Parts: sequence; C-alpha cells; structure tokens
Amino acid sequence: EKRDRHHFKRLRLPPFDDEEAPLDYGENILDVEPLLEPIQMELDEVEDAPVYEWFYDHQPLRYSDMVNGTSYRKWHLTVPIMANLHRFASQLLSDITDRNYFYLFDVKSFFTAKALSLAIPGGPKFEPLFKDLEQDDEDWN
Repeated sequence: EKRDRHHFKRLRLPPFDDEEAPLDYGENILDVEPLLEPIQMELDEVEDAPVYEWFYDHQPLRYSDMVNGTSYRKWHLTVPIMANLHRFASQLLSDITDRNYFYLFDVKSFFTAKALSLAIPGGPKFEPLFKDLEQDDEDWN
C-alpha cells in the first residue's frame, strides 16, 4: 500500500480566512450586466427560407403541426428545414474524423486498455485483471 503512494499527491488547498464573509450572490453577481451581445446570424431570405420566419422565435413552431406542443418531445421536420439546421450546426460540429483523437474520452478504449493492462499516455494506470498465476513465466531467460 505505501509503495503505491508516490503516484498520488496531497490536495493543497489555499488557506481560508474564517473572518472573511462569504460572497453574496445577490450583491455581487445578480446585478452584473453581461458583457457580450448574443450571437445572431444574418439569415438570407432565399437560401434560408425554410427557417427564416421562425428561427429566432422564443418557442419556434409551437403552434404548428411539426411539433407536439411546448414539450418538443416529438417533431416532424421537412428535409429542407433539417438541411438548413444541419448547415447552421456544422460550425459547431467537429471536423476531426480520426477516432484515435478522442481516445481519452472513448469508453471502449478505456475498457480495452484495462483489459490488456496497458497504460494510456496521460491517463490512468490499471492493475492487471489477472495476475500471473505461474511463477515460471516471470523469468524465462
């Protein structure tokens, strides 16, 4: 147990001043005005015609046949609407198609690394699932 402790460091918290009062949400944060304006794209009336009328509404398509009401659980959008929404969202989607780029966040990679007793660079180290049962296998030279 003690031999493994060199992998961990103690958490060093900054010293707290007990005499200092905690910050009050209402006094410090509530009245602060936002610094940035919301982002709003300029829509083209011709190119973005399927979504031009309702895209920036508070609850778009609320009273239409395309959604089931205020919950928006079920919706049936036409292909031109979905194509426009996908085109708008393409700025937010990642261009990276290499699956290895996201290996630290890929659950399958973690399970594979743990099963093979591998160390992922920058990631956790795993104890082997099955320790060597035979002592003869250790030194085979």
